[in-house]
Amino acid sequence: MDVLVNITDLTPTPTTSATPDECGLEPHDFLEVKFFLISVVGTLIGLFGLFGNATTALILTRPSMRNPNNLFLTALAVFDSCLLITAFFIYAMEYIIEYTAAFDLYVAWLTYLRFAFALSHISQTGSVYITVAVTIERYLAVCHPKRSKMMCGPGGAAWTILGVTTFAVVFNCTKFFELQVTVNPSCPDGSNWQSYILLPSAMASNPIYQQVYSLWVTNFVMVFFPFLTLLLFNAIIAYTIRQSLEKYDFHNQKISSRNELKEKSREATLVLVIIVFIFLGCNFWGFVLTLLERIMGQETLMVDHHIFYTFSREAINFLAIINSSINFVIYLLFGKDFRKELVVVYGCGIRGISLRLPVQDKFVIWRHWKRTKSRLSTSATNRTRHKISLPQTLVEHANLEGLEQTRFLAHHEDGLQTQVSPIHALRNGSIPKFDPLRDSNSNGRPCKTSIIDDNGTVVCTVTEFP
Repeated sequence: MDVLVNITDLTPTPTTSATPDECGLEPHDFLEVKFFLISVVGTLIGLFGLFGNATTALILTRPSMRNPNNLFLTALAVFDSCLLITAFFIYAMEYIIEYTAAFDLYVAWLTYLRFAFALSHISQTGSVYITVAVTIERYLAVCHPKRSKMMCGPGGAAWTILGVTTFAVVFNCTKFFELQVTVNPSCPDGSNWQSYILLPSAMASNPIYQQVYSLWVTNFVMVFFPFLTLLLFNAIIAYTIRQSLEKYDFHNQKISSRNELKEKSREATLVLVIIVFIFLGCNFWGFVLTLLERIMGQETLMVDHHIFYTFSREAINFLAIINSSINFVIYLLFGKDFRKELVVVYGCGIRGISLRLPVQDKFVIWRHWKRTKSRLSTSATNRTRHKISLPQTLVEHANLEGLEQTRFLAHHEDGLQTQVSPIHALRNGSIPKFDPLRDSNSNGRPCKTSIIDDNGTVVCTVTEFP
């Protein structure tokens, strides 16, 4: 998402008095560097980004992953993919044409450039304001949860995405008419590089249009407002999450399905905060360059600081490609449910993929199992209370994979045994329950439940009293 700089920087400047010898190709300065940076490295990153965004959309639209937050992230993946495609056909293709001197490809590039230019701005606006919308949704979920439940349902998310898309198209509809290709009278035969001139249209050259729309409105809508809004809301969200984690007392907190939902909400918020801060980081230099253009003037930067300005613009567009491609990596690293669904979609039952993409939540380990002693209490019925005391060696072994191999083993008088994962039991606030008062074989005696590891060794014992 490139919020801070126009996708294109098209400045072919052949003069109308050019001689036949001057009708040849005039490549960009530092063409080799730009070709390698944008056309080679940028294209490879963009291909990875397209794969990642397609995978993201596929996973986030699965039934188990459907929620308003993921609906926003799916729309973001679509806009980012469109932006990557248009960036390739505008920037990367331009440098490929100049580097290979492919004249026929140059003519084709001029043919579709006007439409790609407008679509790139539509995708850019959509990406920015979907990011703003999902930030506001997370802000309401974290800071005003009751209001969030009323306002941020699936229907509200769908209408918001439709509104953002409509706004992006309407706001950038004039971009379709900002460029025009004219014939150079000095090279009229159409077989030379300078036979066709790419110029701003009469509308784009109008001083009022330039001053009002291109300068003030565009910079406010696409630069200052979203940048400052994202910075403010995410600072509030990050501060609120930090305060919540500091108040979180695992010793006294009841483990329940409600807390699991809160954990998923925190995870979704964490993913969004990381996405937005990477967004701000990738676009920060563009924000600074926009301020310099307003203060010093674009012509001054082009003439007096040519190298600095040229590479700054290329760096901004390269960072935009990275930003549009990196969200998949963020989901993969920080989204537990996303990793689970990824294994389902691409794992095909291969154990190796499951090991490389673990479904366990590493953040729960870090947050809850770092203490050297831990005592968990589950709720009691009117007649039965279960007390669990995990040994220190088990707590110090802060490895969820090892704990997943542990099982509750309940012994019945009739010789039957029941096993259940302690993680599943603890998260649901219960362990295997047996009522000795109702069990005719128990004769009112206590019922013993053991915790064994994968080797059959008893780790600790839980005794259930009538």
